Amino acid sequence: MATNLINKSISQQNIIDEFNLNFNLIADNEHFGILITSTLDKVIFANNTFLKNTEYNFSELANFNINDYIEKNSTQNKFTVNFLSKNDKPLSFIVTSNAIYNNGKISSILYIFIDVSINSNTQENELIEHNFTDFLSQTTILTDLNLEIQKIEKYGLNFLNIKEKNLKPKANIFKFIDEIHKKDIDAYLSSNNNTFKDILRVSVFEKQHIDVYTVITKIAKNNKTSGYRVTFTDLSQFKELKQKFDRSEQQYKTIFQNSQSALLLFDFEKGNIFEANLTALKLMNKELNEVINLNINNIITTASNDSFFNIIKENKPTKNKLFYVGKIPVEIGISTIEFYSQKYYQLSIFDYSKVVANQEKENLVKSNLKFLSNSATAFLKMSTTDNIYSYIGKSLLKIVPNSYILTASYNGTNVVVESLDGIISNAKEVLDSFPHKLIGQKIDIRNFRFEKNIKGLVNLDDYQIDKNFGEFSEYFYNTIRQKFSIKHHYSLLLTSNQEILGSISLFLKDEIPMFDKELVETFGNQAAIAIQKINLEKKLIIEKENAQDSDKLKTAFLANISHEIRTPMNSIIGFSEMLSKSNITNEQRNKYYNYIDNSGKTLLNLIDDIIDITKIEAGEINLTKNVFFPYEVISELFELFKRNFKNSNILFKINVNENIREIEIFTDKNRLNQIISNLLTNAQKFTTKGKVEFGYTINNNFIDFFVSDTGQGIPKKLQQSVFERFNRGNETLIQGTGLGLSISKHLVELMNGTFKLTSEENKGSTFSFKLPIEKPTVKNQIIKEKELDTNWKNKKILIVDDEELNLELLKEMLLETNATIYSATNGKEALELCKNTTFDLILMDIKMPVMDGFTATSLILEHNNKQKIIAQTAYAMSCEKEKAIKLGCIDFITKPIRRYILMNKISKIFSENTKMLY
Repeated sequence: MATNLINKSISQQNIIDEFNLNFNLIADNEHFGILITSTLDKVIFANNTFLKNTEYNFSELANFNINDYIEKNSTQNKFTVNFLSKNDKPLSFIVTSNAIYNNGKISSILYIFIDVSINSNTQENELIEHNFTDFLSQTTILTDLNLEIQKIEKYGLNFLNIKEKNLKPKANIFKFIDEIHKKDIDAYLSSNNNTFKDILRVSVFEKQHIDVYTVITKIAKNNKTSGYRVTFTDLSQFKELKQKFDRSEQQYKTIFQNSQSALLLFDFEKGNIFEANLTALKLMNKELNEVINLNINNIITTASNDSFFNIIKENKPTKNKLFYVGKIPVEIGISTIEFYSQKYYQLSIFDYSKVVANQEKENLVKSNLKFLSNSATAFLKMSTTDNIYSYIGKSLLKIVPNSYILTASYNGTNVVVESLDGIISNAKEVLDSFPHKLIGQKIDIRNFRFEKNIKGLVNLDDYQIDKNFGEFSEYFYNTIRQKFSIKHHYSLLLTSNQEILGSISLFLKDEIPMFDKELVETFGNQAAIAIQKINLEKKLIIEKENAQDSDKLKTAFLANISHEIRTPMNSIIGFSEMLSKSNITNEQRNKYYNYIDNSGKTLLNLIDDIIDITKIEAGEINLTKNVFFPYEVISELFELFKRNFKNSNILFKINVNENIREIEIFTDKNRLNQIISNLLTNAQKFTTKGKVEFGYTINNNFIDFFVSDTGQGIPKKLQQSVFERFNRGNETLIQGTGLGLSISKHLVELMNGTFKLTSEENKGSTFSFKLPIEKPTVKNQIIKEKELDTNWKNKKILIVDDEELNLELLKEMLLETNATIYSATNGKEALELCKNTTFDLILMDIKMPVMDGFTATSLILEHNNKQKIIAQTAYAMSCEKEKAIKLGCIDFITKPIRRYILMNKISKIFSENTKMLY
């Protein structure tokens, strides 16, 4: 609603005026007919019900006179009216008339038509009519000069809630008006004012203190005041109604201001604007104070320069006609609204230029879709990235003409300029402006940065290349910008699955860049997918070749592993047979024992290597860190390996400075031993003369271990492949699985170290690895264990294993402990034994017939949840250990079982009474 109307304060007179003005809003929704005539009997209002019943429209009631249907001698305010509808339908109504006052004078007559035709509910309509009449709540009283009541309307008695018999002669109006208003009324009576208007508090019987709008006017007779006319209008009901009107007004205001349509309100007579909503102001590109009181002709114009306001006043059609707001073509809609007895025009403005723009946009979308469809098909057919980069530049020139398009590839190491397309007349100049060949140029990656968080096409006009995106060279960009008057520069990363593949740079000569940014981005995504597809195809070919090579390696590995297993097995079986001879000496027997033991260890190391490489692939290698002297490891390995060099021409020695032999480190001692042992074994295999030395140095917070030899060395082309699985370097050698170096490298990386190889063919090799020197936390400090107490005379131990030899071996290991040993060959037997006997410890095998160890463990712990069980199995994978511990086992031991490890675990359980050690 208009600002000057919305913010208008409501005076006492406004209340009554607004009451009369909004009467039609209520009357139109009543179920009985309502007609209002002027004092000259001209129809000025008819509600919807009256028009519907009589079948007339309002214009056809211009000559309708209610007095033509009222008996001439009728003096009642309720009477019967019979007449025909427009279509000659007989109608019968009971009509009630009421005078409507304005400023104390009758301004119009209200007629209420109650239908008494056949099938009408007269009783119900009369009740509705009564309620509607109560809504008016208005009466007039005539008094003498002393304000004593001379005459009162019959309705006024109801209004004041009194009976006529209770109205005593000479009753004064002050009987009903609150005493607080007496001074104001006395002042009026003694003044020359003709009229008194105020809202007074009136007290009546059984209805105390109601507020009424009171109008007192002088009655003149022969130019002399003879009395007063007092008009009361009850405001109590109207105030509730007014609150509803106010809410409706506020809703209209909200809808008006927030409408997406441009709306203007302007004067009905002169065409001056008094309100415009935000959408209209935006359309006109004006502020509200620039528009208020401006004539509508200054805003809305026509192509023929006719007055827009005159077109409206003459009721000429405006639908489907173009008018203009400035240079913007618009369509308009006109409606009339009324505020405070004044009519206004509400103008709805539709920006027709948007229709044209939408059509152009639709055509552009179709064109873009066709472009992308063609490019997607073209990319799919390309088999090389060269074709893709060439196609990118030539295609983008259709979208971004008058520009240069530069593409570059990126492989994680180098950025390479792939193509430069642009204005044909200048293309050669661009290429010739550089002192070196541009296409195929490799850019130093240290001066080129790709930021992965950059999404989409980026504007680099502010020379923020280094900070935000990446840069070929300052010279390159400055040449392009200055020599060819480049106004704008954009760059787009070519990425797929978060992998950066390259970039597209757009250099525009136009002052204002006009191109579809999203189209370029989508096109770039298509190109990136096509590039990645080709890269993947190349990668698959390489991987296929590698897989084929790997298969060959695996085949060679399996053949070699058979040899590696059979060699120690031959010694074990052969010397075991020799031990069965009765005529061998003790010296021979001890020698055979040593051969069998060494071959067993060789075989176990082979199995450990295979298990380790499997664990590495599964990510299940875990470190057990402790504090130790690295020189102890070096010394032990020296003693172990020196016998291998005893009868050779090779010098085998330790190289460690004396001042660092007492240093301690915190890491996995066994894994460190394994790494150096692998390197020494490797050096021994490949060295036939000269020397092999090993040791370590200290550099800052790192310890550098090394194994150096003067062997045949490794060709440069094979130096990376020697760390691959199953690769033994020199295939002429028959010893080794080809797993040692691969395992060692993975272990070093797991220990946060780095591995290095330096080698020269026919001169030797040096394998070295660097580990950080860590400091253990308090909880990781090593505490020396007490001497094992293995006298378990009063202990009962149950061994569960389906292999008879394993049972016998474990019994022999535990023979000297004095424990009572029980045995079972499957889980079911063990379960039955546990029902009748309580054991201090159970050694439970996992894989068994009838009932496996996991099932047996679960059932035994259900029977006795305090039973201590150690799982013992040939499976070495961590998933087996985790499952055993989860079921309730307190520890886990892997076959082949070493006696000292088994005794250590059992001793801890018996001495510490520990529920779970693992």
